[in-house]
Amino acid sequence: MINSKSKIFLICLLGFMAGVAISNFFKIGDFIIFCLVLFLIILLIIFWQNKNWRLIILWGVFLFLGIWRFQIGLPDYNEAGQIYHYNNQPLKFSGIIANIDERISNQKLTIKAEKLINGQKIKGKVLITTGLYPKYHYGDRLEIDCQLKKPENFQDFDYEKYLARYDIYSICRFARISLLPLTKGEVGRGLNNAAIKSNRAILTFKNKLLDGLSQAINEPQASILQAMILGNRGGIPRELLDKFSNSGISHIIAISGMNITIIVFLFMQVLINLGVIRQKAFWLASAGILIFVLMIGDQASALRAAIMGIVVLYAQKIGRLNNSLNAVIFAASLMLLINPKLLLSDVGFQLSFMAILGLLYLPPIFEKYFAKISDRGQIKTMAITTISAQIMTLPLIIFYFHKLSLVSVFTNALILPLVPFLTIWGLTNAAASLFSLWLGQVMGFVSWLGVGYILRIVEWSLKIPFAYLENFYINILALAGLYGLIFWWIFRSRANNVIIK
Repeated sequence: MINSKSKIFLICLLGFMAGVAISNFFKIGDFIIFCLVLFLIILLIIFWQNKNWRLIILWGVFLFLGIWRFQIGLPDYNEAGQIYHYNNQPLKFSGIIANIDERISNQKLTIKAEKLINGQKIKGKVLITTGLYPKYHYGDRLEIDCQLKKPENFQDFDYEKYLARYDIYSICRFARISLLPLTKGEVGRGLNNAAIKSNRAILTFKNKLLDGLSQAINEPQASILQAMILGNRGGIPRELLDKFSNSGISHIIAISGMNITIIVFLFMQVLINLGVIRQKAFWLASAGILIFVLMIGDQASALRAAIMGIVVLYAQKIGRLNNSLNAVIFAASLMLLINPKLLLSDVGFQLSFMAILGLLYLPPIFEKYFAKISDRGQIKTMAITTISAQIMTLPLIIFYFHKLSLVSVFTNALILPLVPFLTIWGLTNAAASLFSLWLGQVMGFVSWLGVGYILRIVEWSLKIPFAYLENFYINILALAGLYGLIFWWIFRSRANNVIIK
C-alpha cells in the first residue's frame, strides 16, 4: 500500500532530498518558506483523513524543509565574524591545522581560523597551499599572513563548489607562516583538548604505518598500497593515476563510500559463505569498517564512507529490498541534514549512493541470468557485485570526468575480487613492519605480488584498441536518460519476476 508507514517515511525523505537539490538553483526567502510550511501544516490538519492529500502535503512540507536546510548553510559574506568576509584583501590571523593533504610538490593545510591579529575572534576555514617544508602537524597553531581569495573555477572544474562541501570559502597561496609558541596549559603544539590529542595520535600512527610500507615494499607498489588502505595518494605519479583512470579502476586508490561499499559487500558475502551467520557477519564487518576508518584519519570523508558501508551491511542483514531502500535513503538524508552541500557538490557521495542502489537492485537480475554458472571460490558473486556497481555508477563517471573506459567492467571484474584480501593483508603488513622490518619485507612480497598483478592488468587492458574514450561529454538530459533506462530495466525485470523477494 502506498500509504503504509514505510512508504510515507520514504516519500517524506525523498521530499527533503528534492528540496536540497532544488535549492542549489534558486533561493526562497526564509519568511516565505515559514509561511508556506505553516500553510501546508494547516492543510495537513484539514485533510488528515484523506490519505492521498495527506501524502502530498507531507511531501511538500519536507520539500520546503530541505530548501530551508540548504539555505541556512550558505555563507553570509557580510558577516564580519567569518574569515571569508575578508576575501580579496590582505589579512593576518591565527588558527589551528584541521587537516593536512600532502602532495608530490606541496602540502595543503586546512586552517580553522581563531582570531585576527588585533585579537578579534574569527570563525571559518581557509585552505593554505604551501611548500613541502617545513613539515607541520595536525593541531599546530599557526600565524598566517596572506592575501585571502575566493576559490576560482578552472577549465570545466567547479573548484568553488568542490571546496564549499568542506565549508571552505577562502584560499591562500604564498602565505607567510609562523608556528606559534605554546600557551599556558597546552601539552603540545596547539593541543588544547582531548579531541585534538586523539586525532593527532591516530594520524601519527597512520604515518608510522605509511613509513613501514615504504620500507617493506618497493615502488610503485608501496605508494599504491598506501592509497588503497590509508588514503594517501601523494606518492603516486600523475602518469600512473591517469592509467588507473583510463582503465576504470581509479576508485580502488581512493577512500570513498563507493570503494568501501564494494569491499564490505564482498567481505560480508565471504563471511556468510564461510558459515558465519548473517547477524554475526554484520557485526564483524561493521567493526572492521570502524577500525578501517580510524586508520584513515580523514574524519569527514571517512565517516561518510563508513556510514554508506554500514548501510550496505544492514541492507544485507535485513534482506528485504523495500526496507533496505528505506535504510539507504535515510542514511543519505541524515548526511544531507548534516551537510546539504553533499548532494550536488560531492561526486563521491553521488557515486556511493548509486553504487549502493546498484548492489541492492542489480545482483538478483544477474543471478537469474548466470544461474547455471557455478560460484566456485565466490568468483561469480564477486563478478556480479563488481558489474552491478559499475553499471550504476558509469553514467555519473562519464558526466563528471568526460571519459568512458570501455575496459572498466573487464578490469574491475579481474581486480576487485582481490581488493578485500589486499586491504586486510596490506594493513597487517604495515603493522608487522612496525615490529620487524624483516617480517614486513617477507609479508611485503605478497603485497608486492598483489599490487603487481593490478598494475599488469592495467597495462594489458590499456593495450586493447579503443580501451577508453577521452573528451566524452554528455549533458544533464543524457545523464537523466541513461539512468531512466537503467531503472526501467530494473523495474521491468521485477515486473517479469526476475527478482524474487
